[in-house]
Amino acid sequence: MTIKRLPRYDLKTKFNHSPHIVILGAGASRACCDTGDRNGRTLPLMNDLIDCVGIGEIIRESGYDPATNFEAIYRVFGSRSAAGGLVRGLRRRPDPR
Repeated sequence: MTIKRLPRYDLKTKFNHSPHIVILGAGASRACCDTGDRNGRTLPLMNDLIDCVGIGEIIRESGYDPATNFEAIYRVFGSRSAAGGLVRGLRRRPDPR
């Protein structure tokens, strides 16, 4: 049985003849960029996104517990009209970048 090899990256043309997709979560991003982004800011995970981006007060004012995983809070956006206050608060917040 002969095993075929995938085409390699062509250094002359700078073309990858066998492209592939790898889907990584935020955990992988933080693991490979442990000193943060190019500005030194920590890359957030879902369980610390609220602290990393500094939106704890907005979350609290909207009636949510900032210690909660952001994914759990995000899930209720479409199911509760009360989430409108949170969305408005997040939109009013200046971009920290």
